[in-house]
Amino acid sequence: MGKLGNRRDSSELKIRFAPEVKGQIPDFFDPRCAQEDEDGFILFNGQFPVDEWLISLIMGYGHHAEVLEPLSLRAEIEKRIKKMQVLYKL
Repeated sequence: MGKLGNRRDSSELKIRFAPEVKGQIPDFFDPRCAQEDEDGFILFNGQFPVDEWLISLIMGYGHHAEVLEPLSLRAEIEKRIKKMQVLYKL
């Protein structure tokens, strides 16, 4: 798969990554679309197609990634986390 970040038929994505996964970000996301803040967190801000592959990728980062935008993607991930909580009786 190509790197996400510069596709024409895409939506704007904002995601905050924890410092622990900094080295993994260039594997999937265009590093030119990422900036490190003073606390070491990485803010990715770029274009992407919202699809099942992307959702699975983001969820794979677990608590090391927070979707800030779009809100529809954030809501979808929250919904899936709630389903996992029920499944695991948490």
